[in-house]
Parts: sequence; C-alpha cells; structure tokens
Amino acid sequence: KMTLPPVTVVVEGKTYTTNAVEVPASDDQIRLELELSETKCYVGQPVLMSVTWTFTARIQNPTMDVPVFKSDDFYIEDVTEASAGNRPTIHNVPITLVSDRQLVNGVETTIVRFRKALIPKRIGSIVVDPVTISTNVAVARSRSLLEAYQYKRVSVQSNPAELEVAPMPETNQP
Repeated sequence: KMTLPPVTVVVEGKTYTTNAVEVPASDDQIRLELELSETKCYVGQPVLMSVTWTFTARIQNPTMDVPVFKSDDFYIEDVTEASAGNRPTIHNVPITLVSDRQLVNGVETTIVRFRKALIPKRIGSIVVDPVTISTNVAVARSRSLLEAYQYKRVSVQSNPAELEVAPMPETNQP
C-alpha cells in the first residue's frame, strides 16, 4: 500500500489536519514512468522530462500529482505546440497530453504521455520526486442497472529521478 501523508489547512484561524490515508497499490494494469533526457547538465541547460502512463484497465476520474511543478529548483517550459484540444493543468502548469492505443504483449493498452523542459536554476544534486496518479479502476462487472462496473481507487507512482547540475564552466562554455 502507498500512504498519502496528512494534509493541514487553516480555516478562520483554526488549523485542521487530516489523517494519513493508505491507498491500495495497483497491479500491472497501470504503470507510470518518469524519464529525464540527461542525468547531468549545467545550470540553465534544459533537460527533457517525459511522463508515460500506460494502462489496460477501464478507469475513471484520474488525478495526477507532479511535484516538480511545485518546485522552485526549475523553470518549466513547453516542448510541444499547444493543441486545440483539451489541455489540462497540474499545479497551474498546462500540459499537452498525447494519447495512443497499442497492442502490448497481445493486450490492448492505452498510452498517455506528456513532456516538459526542466531548466535548473541552481547547482547541485536535485531529486525529481515521483509523479503519482490516483484513479478508479474497474474490478468487476456490476449488477446495477445504473453502473456497468464496480470500481476501486488505486494509486501508482513513477520512479524518482536525480539530476546533477554543474555550474557553467569559466572557459569553453556550451
């Protein structure tokens, strides 16, 4: 199981904190991968971040958390042209989702991707925290006339990534 940490909010001067919540992890029906084009770069050098979500299950109500979008360590830039279609935002950062269906090992699979350029603002080691998706996954056919499937909420996390950021060289600058 994955544990979502408590959340603290302040309402009319009073502080409230939720309990931590355990969310069942999914099986192989849902995968999430985060990849950086480089593991070493210079400060100010763009690095391509690709997030790929693959699933074979029937899903509904997905939500995505991309912690790097809240980080002060990077400037975030687009790498694709804005499409006329749906362009959702995560933490006030617009993303362009590209979706495709393919046969993977004989199973029809949906593949959803987005890419962003991360431009490091500081030198040193920077960890790009895992991306998380929570979604309802169909687990059984329903006997209800109103709903065709029964769903359970699952969450998956990508791998984290680490980037070593060096200062610009004094000579022979790229």
